Amino acid sequence: QCTAMQKDRKFNFAYAVIEMLSLFMAGREVVEPLIWHNPNMKNFQNPRTKLLDGSYADRLTRFQQLAHVYSVLKQDIYSRRAVLDFYNSYLDQHESTDICCTLNIVYQVRNGVLNSTCFMRGNDAVWGIYDYTMFCWLQNVMATWLHLDLGTYTHIAASFHIYQDKVFEANDIIAQKNGLREKHPLEFLPRWDVTSPTETFEQIKQFF
Repeated sequence: QCTAMQKDRKFNFAYAVIEMLSLFMAGREVVEPLIWHNPNMKNFQNPRTKLLDGSYADRLTRFQQLAHVYSVLKQDIYSRRAVLDFYNSYLDQHESTDICCTLNIVYQVRNGVLNSTCFMRGNDAVWGIYDYTMFCWLQNVMATWLHLDLGTYTHIAASFHIYQDKVFEANDIIAQKNGLREKHPLEFLPRWDVTSPTETFEQIKQFF
């Protein structure tokens, strides 16, 4: 939250919400809202399919991974098999402007709380913070489904980097030259009922 509240980041809260909710959807109905709120996403569209090759949403929904992880932990709360897979060797071994950055997320229940560990192959330190928004919210939803409290979120990136043309911007962010926003724009979001998988998917479908 503190990272997003820094003025110098120019954090796009509308885009963050759309991307966050899109984890429960897939296809063109997700791509168009993302581009509407962040026109730069056009640069990452596949020119043939007009979709995003590295879409997290498509990879989660196509194989019903969220429902599977929920089922795994319902059957065995201490399971070590509650894993969401994002990077796919079949889908990602080709030239594209949108290759999946996230490898997987592992969920573990310890001492009555749900912990998650995210593994990434690469993470842009300036623009990559939208992933944290998505994955922390996803952990919150999963914990609610399982009637558990939130535990820790651990983020591991093999390459945590800043591009050369963003060095000055990064220095401004570190220095917090413009301080913090006075109010958090997401305070006025509607409260979705995420108490069950069925309700969650239905409400987000209606939203889109």
